[in-house]
Amino acid sequence: MKNLILFISALFLATAFLACEKDDTSPSFPDEFDAIPTDRYSSTDPFAGVDVYGTWEVASTFGGFAGQGYSPNFDLLLLKANGIFGLVRNDSLIANGELRRAPNEWAEDRVLFLAEEQPDEFIELLFDNEKELLVAPDTIHFRSFCCDRFDTILTRVAP
Repeated sequence: MKNLILFISALFLATAFLACEKDDTSPSFPDEFDAIPTDRYSSTDPFAGVDVYGTWEVASTFGGFAGQGYSPNFDLLLLKANGIFGLVRNDSLIANGELRRAPNEWAEDRVLFLAEEQPDEFIELLFDNEKELLVAPDTIHFRSFCCDRFDTILTRVAP
């Protein structure tokens, strides 16, 4: 009887242990984004030495006429080698293109979001595509240059 109780207990523990799923917290890029070759726009990396590549989600927005920001209509910003970006909503790639570094007299780290194709819907980050890039270890701030424009702050989801 004692062996039967031990066997049932062991069987219960093994079943409970095997039934637990391991959470995979590292999101993967949508297949269409993975398929974009890293040399599509450039063979050199405009962000060499700057830790910008990975998956980013919107933490906050601010600015505009009332200063309250905008409601982002994308979930994630994907960045990979040679300045390739993708915007994801509901696990689908809704826009992609080149994030080009374009220094000027106002900002050394001026960037342009150049979409390969403009999506059918309005996306603020692509409409007002000229920003200053400010980078912290797990945060990116796309700062607008002038009045009544929007800033977007994103936090790293995965490297």
